[in-house]
Amino acid sequence: MKTRKYIFSAIVIVLFFTALFRPNNSFDGIFYTGCIISFEDSNPEIVHSKTFSLLKDFTTAEEYDSLRNQSAYQKAQFEDIRSFYEQLPFYKSRILYLAFIYLGYKAGVNPFLWGHIFSVICIITGLLILLIKFDIYKSLTRSVVFLLASLITGCGYASRMFYPDSMVFTFVCLLFYFACSNQFGKLFLSAPLLVLIKPALFLYVFLMLIFAYYYFKTGRSESQKKYYFASLFAATLFYILLQVYYSGFGLNTYFYHSFIERLNYPLSFTGTVSFTDYINVLTDKSVALTNNKPFLFFLLTSAVVIYYTRLSIKNSFQLFFASANLLFVFIQFIVFPDIDERFFIGQYMASFTLLLFSVNALKNIPANTGD
Repeated sequence: MKTRKYIFSAIVIVLFFTALFRPNNSFDGIFYTGCIISFEDSNPEIVHSKTFSLLKDFTTAEEYDSLRNQSAYQKAQFEDIRSFYEQLPFYKSRILYLAFIYLGYKAGVNPFLWGHIFSVICIITGLLILLIKFDIYKSLTRSVVFLLASLITGCGYASRMFYPDSMVFTFVCLLFYFACSNQFGKLFLSAPLLVLIKPALFLYVFLMLIFAYYYFKTGRSESQKKYYFASLFAATLFYILLQVYYSGFGLNTYFYHSFIERLNYPLSFTGTVSFTDYINVLTDKSVALTNNKPFLFFLLTSAVVIYYTRLSIKNSFQLFFASANLLFVFIQFIVFPDIDERFFIGQYMASFTLLLFSVNALKNIPANTGD
């Protein structure tokens, strides 16, 4: 048992020190910081000035200059106040994530530092949920394999980033825990919060609720069914309100901005993405996907889980969760073909955890309790 504690403690220490001393600074973190500054001051000049002052305090002179000069688009964010301010509406829609970053800022912590620390906390919390729920920590072999899988799927990468995807990972693991524990009331109450962390996850919440309803529709109480409909209504309402209040760029603009050309003034963009543009992007990303190890790892584990659970108990939480994860990743890629693993680390790790559970349960392999 001591050996397992030492291994996990070492992983935690490495993640924290990596986040503190080797953070992966990106422009998303700059925009999130701009968002929380704008909560207190709506003057674009002040928001811009404070944001880059905080960035300068957090980075070395070399890192600061590197961020500034990587591209004409990035240089414009440093020098053009209007361009910078027009980037913020899209990021403001992640209100629950921004609330946690804002709390750290109000506590006196530089948001760039707190954003990285918060990512580590979220990743560790999600991993702990999976380790404890499935008793993975009781087996030295499974513990080591699990931690290696967490690195393959991108948990280490995400812990160094100032992104909401680490918080999404924690919530996906929490929903997974509720599903595996047959705590569907808590699952239904918690699922809509994912939309407040990242509105694009409305699709994931919708799919999960549909699969969950199919799984629990027989033998469940009327109160649980009410929770289901309340959850679906809340998720839909949150999504609509966020789209109305934080209109963002719109899918057309964001697609163009992400895959075709970075826009200095996205709110003023009047162009369109043609079907040919979409097919070209989808083709290029599909080819790149064949070399994406986290995705291929996820595809393999999901296929094995679905195959084994269909051979045993068809109406099982393993089948329900694995199917929802697989369908979400597929649809999300078709709609918005970004292959960055940070978007899907929750689904990737949940799938691998299901694989460990399925092998242990179906094969009845006893846990290795040696130190």
